[in-house]
Amino acid sequence: MRLLLLLIIQCLVVIVSAQKTSPQSDCVFKQTMPPERLLSAYPFQGAAGVRLVSYEKLENTGTEKYKIFRIASLIKEFHTVRNGEFHLDSLRIDTTDWRRTYWLNPTEQLNLAKLLFYITPTKKKITEVPCFEPKHAILFYDANGKIISILELSFACKAIKLHPSGWMNEQFCSGKWKELEKFFRQFGFSEWFEAEE
Repeated sequence: MRLLLLLIIQCLVVIVSAQKTSPQSDCVFKQTMPPERLLSAYPFQGAAGVRLVSYEKLENTGTEKYKIFRIASLIKEFHTVRNGEFHLDSLRIDTTDWRRTYWLNPTEQLNLAKLLFYITPTKKKITEVPCFEPKHAILFYDANGKIISILELSFACKAIKLHPSGWMNEQFCSGKWKELEKFFRQFGFSEWFEAEE
């Protein structure tokens, strides 16, 4: 009987430790897979390198007389139509407006994977913001230096864009945004985390 009680208590401890609620009530820390398997999940499994980037790309959307600038994506997608469906051929990156870059080592990549996959929203739907002004990105490169995936981040709008889409939950809770900001800041990124007036 004592052994059974001890076993039940140990199971409860494991369950509680695997699903810790963060200080931000809209997030939960949930170990969805063992840490050693995180780097075998897409896009980490095909990535020979992972790079953090900050940039400020402005695009003129007005006329010559009245220039209207908006923040633009650093990504240009090129598609072809095959069998009536769009297929991504390549992603081209504009590096002219990059302010800072940093290549992650394997330990840092594992920490990023934990942050992306273990911190999840407690609600099914997070309130959406009607803007997307990306100034940070995480780029995943294959062994040939080709970009295989991109996660663009708009800290000001609390919005993301995945290329290709669908490889992770696109709903970020406030705790994940705070942890991502800390992650970028530890590598010297210091700009564009707040909405500009």
